[in-house]
Amino acid sequence: MKETIAYECEFCGKIYKNLASCKSHEYKCYFNPRTRSCASCALNRYEEQSVSEGVTRMTRICLMSVPVEVEGLKTKCRLYQEKMHVANSEILEPMIDQ
Repeated sequence: MKETIAYECEFCGKIYKNLASCKSHEYKCYFNPRTRSCASCALNRYEEQSVSEGVTRMTRICLMSVPVEVEGLKTKCRLYQEKMHVANSEILEPMIDQ
């Protein structure tokens, strides 16, 4: 058996053989707060939607009504709030009540 060194993204857990590839991915990873992406935003939620009778699916929504892409996640959002703000109603409630 051959031992292999692998590198894991600190934000999403993807595995890479090459350190440079992993660093490149981490820089633009949707779960990296630096990208200000829906994936790591406190305003991101999932809502159950009915597709047909008896069939539902989970759909990503934004509490600030920012359109969330179906095929990709929005990045560099000016309304982005870090996940640590989820429990802080003083920060989130005034934004949502606008």
